[in-house]
Amino acid sequence: LDEIELAQLQAPVDVYVNRTLADSVLVVPVSALVALVDGGFAVQIVDAGAPGGLRYVAVEPGAFADNMVEVSGEGIDDSTQVVIA
Repeated sequence: LDEIELAQLQAPVDVYVNRTLADSVLVVPVSALVALVDGGFAVQIVDAGAPGGLRYVAVEPGAFADNMVEVSGEGIDDSTQVVIA
């Protein structure tokens, strides 16, 4: 079928939309996620005690929406300053 024939096809379709609502979650821009060589993800955080004042913390990504992603992991909480690329 060429493009014109495809455009003229008419058929009923079902569209399903999943929606996730969450309260009290930590979110960061997707661009803050760093892929780890071993698999998984991390974010870079400000840590005055680390060499150069920065370190990486492994995170578990959750729901994605509007270029933001829910994250959780040890060493990250609502007071953590995340470096955004």
